[in-house]
Amino acid sequence: MAKKAHLTRNGRKDEIAEESHLEDEIVDVIKAIASVGKKTKLPKFKDVLKVREKIRNEFSDLEADIVRDVNKYYPFIEDQFSILDGNGKNTFEVTRAEVKACYEKYKAEGYDQLEIYYALEDWILMVKGLNEAKHRRAAGVMVSFFVQNCAVFRKLKPNGEEDEEDEDEAAE
Repeated sequence: MAKKAHLTRNGRKDEIAEESHLEDEIVDVIKAIASVGKKTKLPKFKDVLKVREKIRNEFSDLEADIVRDVNKYYPFIEDQFSILDGNGKNTFEVTRAEVKACYEKYKAEGYDQLEIYYALEDWILMVKGLNEAKHRRAAGVMVSFFVQNCAVFRKLKPNGEEDEEDEDEAAE
């Protein structure tokens, strides 16, 4: 029974991934992240307090990975989206909405934060046909970016559950 439940749960993850869309331009950003080398100058980003407020205590390793990714890549990804948006498209907002919608579907199915993080990573790779070996890390960096800017995960309440109020709406 446990094996069947596990297979059903994984099958549902794949269904969500297949029904969720993602802008083609995200491939450009992921490839840019994947091509960053030791000689690439990346400005540091230090505003990661919100990540700590969003990740459940039992996923401290995930939190550390997200903080590392955000500190290193956040400004770089913002620049990449700015370049794409400068071409007359609203790539960032559309992509953010698509990532958020996919996150909400996984959350509604009851997946925990670790499962959601890796499911989003898999979804990005699958839906855009990216090479897993070459782009897995870059897809994870992209998910971390969307955690920082509130498309994925919300601030935790004292009881450890995510606040249901959308942080974007609360800011208005």
